[in-house]
Amino acid sequence: MKEFITKHSNNKSLFILVILYMFLSGILLINVSLENKPIDLRFTYSADTAYEYVNNHTHETRVDLMIYGIVVDILYPIITFFLLSFSLVIIFKNLDTVILPTILLVVDYIENFGIISMMYTKSLPLTWIISGFTMLKWLIFGICILFIFYGTIRKIIRKIRKV
Repeated sequence: MKEFITKHSNNKSLFILVILYMFLSGILLINVSLENKPIDLRFTYSADTAYEYVNNHTHETRVDLMIYGIVVDILYPIITFFLLSFSLVIIFKNLDTVILPTILLVVDYIENFGIISMMYTKSLPLTWIISGFTMLKWLIFGICILFIFYGTIRKIIRKIRKV
């Protein structure tokens, strides 16, 4: 995986990933209503909110959500992983920075599996755990974005100092 990331961490790959990310984000946003926003797009949620979300869906819409979730929730974390990994490697020139996107990928998949489980199992501890994974996912994502901003600003300042 390190060889793949090293080989493909370039502006062309980053551009393609940004387009894919925006495309998938657009698909997500088109299919999301504000009042019934998917749980994993929230920072955190209570058990009541989770059960309300689950109870708002019939068996048929739960199956549709699972199919939609399987397609989008498999692709989206992978694209996010590569987008963040390539960005961090391009900016910092260090493969060690890929650890955060890797953790994010694992946390996101655990969260997605947990949300699918919540559709059919009402368990208060499961809800708390999955809500914790959702919050952890957004915290890690935010940290990655902060590192990208920090690295970009640092590069700009270094270029200005050289001039």
